[in-house]
Amino acid sequence: MLHHITRSAVGAVLALATVQAAMAADIPVKARPAPVAVFTWTGCYVGGHAGWLRGDTEWRASAPQPPFVVDQTVKFNEFTGGGLVGCNLQYGQWVFGVEGDASYARVDKFGLVDTVNQDEIFRTRFDWYGTVRGRVGITFNRALLYGTGGVAIARIRNDYENYVDATRTVLESRNDSRTGLGWVAGGGLDYAITDNWVVGVEGLFYSFDKKIVFWPAFFGFTETAQTQFAVVRGRLIYKFGGIAGVP
Repeated sequence: MLHHITRSAVGAVLALATVQAAMAADIPVKARPAPVAVFTWTGCYVGGHAGWLRGDTEWRASAPQPPFVVDQTVKFNEFTGGGLVGCNLQYGQWVFGVEGDASYARVDKFGLVDTVNQDEIFRTRFDWYGTVRGRVGITFNRALLYGTGGVAIARIRNDYENYVDATRTVLESRNDSRTGLGWVAGGGLDYAITDNWVVGVEGLFYSFDKKIVFWPAFFGFTETAQTQFAVVRGRLIYKFGGIAGVP
């Protein structure tokens, strides 16, 4: 009798388990949400830029015997453009990077030393300049606001020209042409319109320290020139490895 009851109980348990399994099979499984892609600024990039350059060269000529000082400012205002390359590393909301660029601008301007006879000028000429800069920025998803600064380089030619008269027949000419180092600082805003393409706007200030331009024959005469300019430019960048990261 006991054996019969036990077999009946076991059968009931198995039947109940079968029913529960069948019911569980009919319950739909909730799909797991797909991971959300998050844009990252980490990666290297190449690009180009174009904008406007405006600045001046401040000249000073002086001699102790006989004592005199002549100051002159040569202003210039030109289109500029070039290329750039760089790399970024994003850490949280912060982005750290390094960038280098090479630029072209056709600068050739002069200022009159003798405004009465118009036969003496100071002249500034250069056509290329470049930078190597560090960058630190803060991100707002696809927007990057940053500051930047570093070393600037340019081959700047500064001339003094003395003419017979205003017809520009050269009587005397001296020049200093050298590749000089200076500093650059500024900031900008980049925006990623896709995972790979970035547009931006940037403002930079360049300064090249005063240099002795030339030494005429008589003792104690010096002429110095300091060139500085500001650039405002737009940027178009292609970022490599533009697949968005997944947290």
